[in-house]
Amino acid sequence: MSEEILTRARRWLLPVQIDTFIGFFCLLVFTICFVVLGACILHPQQLVPAGQNLLGQQASFLTNMHPSLLYVYQVGIFMAFYVALATRLSTQTPTPPLPAPRQTSTVRDARPFGSRRSGRSCRLR
Repeated sequence: MSEEILTRARRWLLPVQIDTFIGFFCLLVFTICFVVLGACILHPQQLVPAGQNLLGQQASFLTNMHPSLLYVYQVGIFMAFYVALATRLSTQTPTPPLPAPRQTSTVRDARPFGSRRSGRSCRLR
């Protein structure tokens, strides 16, 4: 490959790399926020998220600031589950099966491009 093609390919990959970095950075920030909020809010109350009540206790982080933030949390959780499910389904779609190779009985039957109209074989002139 030429150097120009490699340079152009690297330029095309730059937005993907930036998007991936921003996504992981946001994930890191939100994870740190939930860990810190859990330590600051749930620990003094001796609450341990368990079973089906995990999301309800996490919602208390935001409802302590303002009660209407519960809806923002619920939309965020719904979107996170939706994206996870959509990603899972998009990577699990089956690919159509490849057609079976054509079986030929002899070498004489194997003509280029399946041409059997004329009895002549393909010749280069």
